[in-house]
Amino acid sequence: MAAIRQRLRQAGIGTKLALIVGLLQVVVLLGLAFAMAQTSSSQLRKATQHELATQQASIADMLSLFDYSLQQQADRFLDIFSDQYMGRFVLLPDQQVEVAGRQTPMLKDGLEVINDNTWTRSLHRANHRAGDHLRP
Repeated sequence: MAAIRQRLRQAGIGTKLALIVGLLQVVVLLGLAFAMAQTSSSQLRKATQHELATQQASIADMLSLFDYSLQQQADRFLDIFSDQYMGRFVLLPDQQVEVAGRQTPMLKDGLEVINDNTWTRSLHRANHRAGDHLRP
């Protein structure tokens, strides 16, 4: 360190000015690089947040559309089902019928057994409670 001080004392005014200018340039360039890194990091963070918000809104829209179309389909099947039957439904837990390989309580509309009807099975599955579980 002492050798460097000795050389600086012996150096001319031009050399000293060149060293000072060089050091100032290094400090300014480092400051600029740091500022640019901070700015690009901030922009990247904002862009990522915007992209996530956009994707979240897109997924919410897709789910809303799916819910709407599912509701429309359920309403259409309910209309078909209502047109087919009188609407006096009775669940008879003591009388069992096999539906999709399972014994389920009989569901009747007047005199007709609904959950033993092949047309009904192809259109929907009548779900009803059997104990604690909803069974087809």
